[in-house]
Amino acid sequence: MSIKTRNLNAEDYLHKWNLTASRKIAETRTSDVHLVEHAGRPAVLKVLTETGKRDESHGALALQYFNGSGAIRLLKFDDGAHLLTYADGHSLKDLVRNGQDAVAAETICDVVRKLHKHPGTSAPDLKTLEENFRSLFLRSRLADEDPVFRRASKLASELLRAQNDVVVLHGDLHHTNILHSSEHGWVAIDPKGLIGERAYDLANFFFNPDDMPNVVEQTGRIEMLATTFSNALGIERRIILLYAFTYGCLSASWAIEESLNPARRLRIAKIIEALLK
Repeated sequence: MSIKTRNLNAEDYLHKWNLTASRKIAETRTSDVHLVEHAGRPAVLKVLTETGKRDESHGALALQYFNGSGAIRLLKFDDGAHLLTYADGHSLKDLVRNGQDAVAAETICDVVRKLHKHPGTSAPDLKTLEENFRSLFLRSRLADEDPVFRRASKLASELLRAQNDVVVLHGDLHHTNILHSSEHGWVAIDPKGLIGERAYDLANFFFNPDDMPNVVEQTGRIEMLATTFSNALGIERRIILLYAFTYGCLSASWAIEESLNPARRLRIAKIIEALLK
């Protein structure tokens, strides 16, 4: 007879990892987030929900691999929680809100360049981009869906077959997942952890910040990002736009699966698609 172990809560981890001064600062679908002290310094304790246990295990492996280069540092982890260094500043979204979108784009390049460095250690066993695009491939076969899903699926298949600069990816980079730390500068948080072509990590920025349509849903802004990313990171501009377009349709498919409205994502994806013609 198997014995089911009890899920640990924040109080349990205070004792297990010798933490103090716990204060809950956020609650998400994947974790309860607490500000704590570890070895006399502020840290973040993420106690994972059942969803988080399924979704964030690869994120911990990615953080181990990044080892503080462009990302928050993972201090301790197990199946139920992650302990992380604390980024005490604002996010890149604040730069965009203050009219500094171009500065935010340059900062993105700095962070991505650090994340995609090869640290000389073996890459962890992470989900591939082929697996990640499964939702789009399945939706493209449905006759009653927007034809854009079929067009995106075809292009995604071609992109994935042609991958030649494969790295450990953050997998969920956007403006609120890059925070400023007074000690370490700009760092990424909350990776999903994927393996694939590095251009994929740029795609989500074309759709964010997601509550600023007057900024995001503009052809000029899309062109600015594509040019900035290409020049700074040495990735072909068209490849960046192709990943942005296919990612937008993938994200729309995920939204449909979660009974959310995909319209915003599809509007932006179609603006990007027009630039590819």
